[in-house]
Amino acid sequence: MRDFVFGFGDGINTSLGIAAGVGGADVSANIIILAALVGMFTGAKAMAVQNYLAVKTQRQLLTSEIEREKWEIEHKPDDE
Repeated sequence: MRDFVFGFGDGINTSLGIAAGVGGADVSANIIILAALVGMFTGAKAMAVQNYLAVKTQRQLLTSEIEREKWEIEHKPDDE
């Protein structure tokens, strides 16, 4: 839920920024809406990839720690 809230807030701010920036140009409302939607979906994709990579990295780190602890228990039981 936390990621959703952060992503939603970030997406709203980014979309409003894009809409405001494009809105300053002499273009139709459809172009402004399209630019905001493209920015929103691009930002969502980027955040999803970042979150996936963060979770994957954390999982790899924890798996590595577990494997190291198992090795230490097997090979150095007095130290554990």
